[in-house]
Parts: sequence; structure tokens; C-alpha cells
Amino acid sequence: QVAMATACSEEHDLPQVSEPLAKKPRVQVDVAFPSGKSLVQLNVLASTTGIELKAEVGKHLDPCQCIQELIFHSVTLNSSTLIEAGLVADGSPQIVNVIVGSRPALHMFKPCSAAELANRYVELNDFGEVSEIPVFKEPIQFMGMDKASLEAQRIANELSNALGTSLAEIFPSPFGGFLDGQVIAISGVGSDLKKTCCEALGGINACAWDGDLDDEEDVWDDVCCKNLDYSKVDDCPFVYEVDAENLAENVMECARAGQKVMAESLSKHFLFDFDCDRFKLFPEIYGGFASDGSIVGIMRANQMDA
Repeated sequence: QVAMATACSEEHDLPQVSEPLAKKPRVQVDVAFPSGKSLVQLNVLASTTGIELKAEVGKHLDPCQCIQELIFHSVTLNSSTLIEAGLVADGSPQIVNVIVGSRPALHMFKPCSAAELANRYVELNDFGEVSEIPVFKEPIQFMGMDKASLEAQRIANELSNALGTSLAEIFPSPFGGFLDGQVIAISGVGSDLKKTCCEALGGINACAWDGDLDDEEDVWDDVCCKNLDYSKVDDCPFVYEVDAENLAENVMECARAGQKVMAESLSKHFLFDFDCDRFKLFPEIYGGFASDGSIVGIMRANQMDA
């Protein structure tokens, strides 16, 4: 078996697999910060890639943190495996350094995880698969609204009070029932609005492109941000015109009250969504910027019927 493994590694120009690794393919990995402080110890396969290790380590970070790099034996782990990066099976924990940065965080009044929210999107009308949603890649836990800035909390509370229980009846699905809608805030906003919203939603899920990506950067062609103006009282941007005709009068009154709060308290209004020609199930954010730079708005699911 050792000989076969060695031959295979030579054929593909990979490092030689030592006998201990061949007999004991699992290793103890100590993921530590550059300071030496340990984040987590994991028992993983020696063939684990950097991408797979990132996904596992990410479960042990706060929602507002993200992994910038994993470094093993001075090699940045991406698609390479621990073996390829020079794993030595001497029985001691293998030290992998993790470089952590801050990531935008999404806040809700009733926080859930990205995985739970993705499942809710799919469960209404048994529509599509979680893997077809272009975000929610990582099962991060969204944060409570009480963790947002005081300014974001103030505006979010005003918006939530204005919308009231009618928020549950503002977004009808073309297939029946009402789509998920909620007041949200985003902290840790970066200079790139598309990337900020995607990272706050758990990151881009490349599987939704079904292998149709020549370059990772191509995903941003299908992520959309559009400028809006909530001050136009004759037009409620987050209520589709075809839906407005069928919504109850009291629901439309609450929607307009929410729009008024957003117009008065937020600047640089926008719509964040995805290319509906490519995707049929995805979140939309109708938002704007608070005076402290936070984003506040309404996030809703969207199911496309064509």
C-alpha cells in the first residue's frame, strides 16, 4: 500500500507520502493565531485542503470575523492539502497559523443562522434547493439587533414599528403565500457594497453558478446594486407594482410609513440583489446608510416565476 501511494504521488508530481501518513491518515491540527494563542484543535484527514480547513475553522470564529489566510510551513493553504504543504507525521500537533480579519455582520431582531434562513427560503412552496441560492455559503450565526450601533438600532426600531405585523404580508410569492421579510442592519461596512452585503450574508455560494465560472471574479457580474430614492412618495421601491394592486390597504399604509422612515433617516438608498436571469431564489436588501456608516433596511426573499 505504501508503494502504491508513492507511485501515485510520483505520477501526479506530489510530495512523497510517508509510511506513518499512509497508515494513519488523520492528524491533529492546532489552529493558532500568530501570537501563538490557540484558536481550536482539530482532528482532520492529512488530505484536507486549505479550503476545507477554512470552512471548519470558520465555525469557531465570531460572526463578525473572517479568515484571511491559513498558513502552514510558510505555505498559504488554499486548494493545496496538508500533505502537499509539507505535513510531517511525527505524532505532534501540526501548527497552522490563522490570520483573522473583521467581516461585515448582519443584525436581526430575531437572529438565526445563514443555514436556517436559506432553508426558510426553500421551504416556502418547496422552491428550489439551498445550493441554488447565490449566498449563505457559510452557516454563520447572524447577530441580534442589540449588537448593532445605537444609531442603527434607533432607525431599525423606528422602521420595525412603522411596518408592524404587516411586514409578514408585504411580499407575496408568485406561487402562493408570503416571502420572508425582516428589518436588518449591517455593521462593519466596507467600501465595496456588493462584497459587504455578500459577506454579511455568509459569503458567495459558488455552487449556485453550477460550474459556470471561468474566474472567481466573474461572480460579481451577477451581483447587482442599484441606486434608489425612498423620498418619492408615489413609488414604494420595496413593493412591486404588480403586488401593490393586490395588497390590503392597511398593509400598503404600513409599507409607506416604513418608506418614510427610510427616506428621513437614511442616505444613499440602494437595492442589493442578483441577476434574475441566472437565479430564481435569492435575498434582496432595500437599504440605505445611517449617519454612522451602518446599513439599515429591509431584507426579503425573492422567488422568480420565469
